[in-house]
Amino acid sequence: MNYVVVHGGQAHVDDFLCACILQSIYPGVPIFRKNEVSAEELADPEVWVCDIGGHYEPELHNFDHHQDDRDAPPECAFSRLVKYLFPDVQFNHLDWFDNLKLTDSKGRFAVAKANGWEKYPFQLLSPVECALLKIFEEVNLITYGVYFAHMMEKIGKQIVDSAKQVTADIKRLVNCERVSIEKNGVKVIVIIDEHQHTPGAQKFRDMMMDVGVEIAVSICHDNRDGGWVLYRFNDHPAVDFSVLSGREEILFVHKGGFVAKTKERLEISKVLSLVADALKK
Repeated sequence: MNYVVVHGGQAHVDDFLCACILQSIYPGVPIFRKNEVSAEELADPEVWVCDIGGHYEPELHNFDHHQDDRDAPPECAFSRLVKYLFPDVQFNHLDWFDNLKLTDSKGRFAVAKANGWEKYPFQLLSPVECALLKIFEEVNLITYGVYFAHMMEKIGKQIVDSAKQVTADIKRLVNCERVSIEKNGVKVIVIIDEHQHTPGAQKFRDMMMDVGVEIAVSICHDNRDGGWVLYRFNDHPAVDFSVLSGREEILFVHKGGFVAKTKERLEISKVLSLVADALKK
């Protein structure tokens, strides 16, 4: 790779993240922000062109989306780039990924409509994101040795690592034991994970909901102490772990009732019994 080209002018999350991902894979690669890209650059696979140029040609390392029809499925330069670089990693499992594609290809109000909001909640825009984009758009060339390039490298690595982690979590959780618990006329499904609580647990729960299986609780290893963590998904109305407060086996219970921890790695039958005791009529 010789260098990377993204568009100049106002910076957006799409082009910024493309630069971050490539900086994390090819540390030190120069990143140019330009208003135009030449035909020679588009034809040169050693020049990676992202979010500019009007071409989507992965074999030539051109990743734009502005040439797409208005009604085309939402894609952005970043989604196309990571799909090419990491074909086995499911970036769509990252909660923000679909909204990023929709924002960049259709606009913020399309995001509002897709999420059932009356209007786009601009108050949720992160000041950190705004500041990073402002710094990015103020330079036309980023090279290694500049602190901002190091930060971009770390951002890109963190995103890729997160996507890989969630992808691996879901593959593992598919094979985890699921148990149905019933007490006082209330029945819930519990998943038992012989690992620490991982980012993919919530995404797996949501995927199971899509096929009609509602998982109410996960039981997994505590990453801070030696016991189990009992976690209530989505504030499930039938589960309140706060009722376990004061029990001999319990190390910690959140007053909100959504999480509890045991002092030791109890037999799983005893942990399931604790979950049953936390069920509400």
